[in-house]
Amino acid sequence: KLQTQLIEQNQLLQQEIRDRISAQAALESLNQELETRIQARTVELRDYLEQLRNLESQLREALDREKEVSDLKSRIIFTISHEYRTPLMTILSSVELLEKYRHQLNDSQQVKHFWRIQAAVKHMTTLVNDLLFINQAEFDRLDFKAVVLNLVTFCQELVCPIQSSLGAIHSLVFSSERDWEPISGDPKILRQIITNIISNAIKYSPDGGNILVQLNGDEEKVILQIIDQGIGIPQEDQATLFESFSRASNVGIIPGTGLGLSIVKSCVDLHGGKIHLESEVGVGTTFTITLPKNLSEDE
Repeated sequence: KLQTQLIEQNQLLQQEIRDRISAQAALESLNQELETRIQARTVELRDYLEQLRNLESQLREALDREKEVSDLKSRIIFTISHEYRTPLMTILSSVELLEKYRHQLNDSQQVKHFWRIQAAVKHMTTLVNDLLFINQAEFDRLDFKAVVLNLVTFCQELVCPIQSSLGAIHSLVFSSERDWEPISGDPKILRQIITNIISNAIKYSPDGGNILVQLNGDEEKVILQIIDQGIGIPQEDQATLFESFSRASNVGIIPGTGLGLSIVKSCVDLHGGKIHLESEVGVGTTFTITLPKNLSEDE
């Protein structure tokens, strides 16, 4: 009887051990499943947080862009209201004089007023075109259409009309170190670059002086330098000079919108090039534009 009881207790003990082992295995399986779920949930939460960060970054960029657009609109409105005032007054005064006193004015005097009106309209048209160009550049809407052109001939055709319109105190000279083979470029973009810098060189050389347009380079790139003997640009203004509506602090009463060099920078970037300036107040300024001779398909 005692032996039977011992056998039964032993069997019960073994069953309890098996039950505990089974329960332990079930618990371990449950823990493993729980850990797997936690890891999966952690990955989901990490991905969700990353999405939130991306959305936050995109929202911040959108807000910054909206602020830039708002600032640009404000500056455009200010520029138009400020720059249009003088030419509109010129047109108004000349029209009133012609309307009231045209019978008392000789042909030469009348033509003079017509010229004033024409010059004012040209100034306003140029301002509108510059503002439209800046707006297109800000939103990456500028078209680039490269063609094969002779850069020496192109520069000469741009410089010659300007030379003929200069007064006695300015001298504009174009030179090229060699005859260039045709290059790939957009005539409209190149015209903006060259004419804007030459125009600035003339405008900011109120006492006159020589303006040199020099073309050189090598087999891979074209280097165009425009050198003047004007008022120069203070060192502290040079870093922001290529931003829209930015002007040097020493321009005084010389008129301008601060758009010219911003347009030049956009054109140079669009052409895959670089622009650099060196300037000393009271001595003059040198702009150096480096452009690739042949643009790749990506460029």
